[in-house]
Amino acid sequence: MTILISIITILITALSLSLFMDNKRHGNMQKNLRDMYVRTLKRFEKKEVEKHKWIESEKVGYDIGTQKALEDWNKNHAYLWRKSQEAKKKG
Repeated sequence: MTILISIITILITALSLSLFMDNKRHGNMQKNLRDMYVRTLKRFEKKEVEKHKWIESEKVGYDIGTQKALEDWNKNHAYLWRKSQEAKKKG
């Protein structure tokens, strides 16, 4: 829910500002908006990897390390997590 609120806040702020810009600057604003969205998504994705690292480390009884957690999360969870974020964005 926090992710959705953050993304909506960014979108509303960016779209409000874009109403007052001319067409040329509006194109730049759209690019900046996409860039902000991607950065926000990456920040939340990093938190998901950190949670995954903690869960998997608890299962095996030792720290599995960030690289292993990242590889495992990308292999087993990233696709569905990203799809769910896109669905939240659309709807």
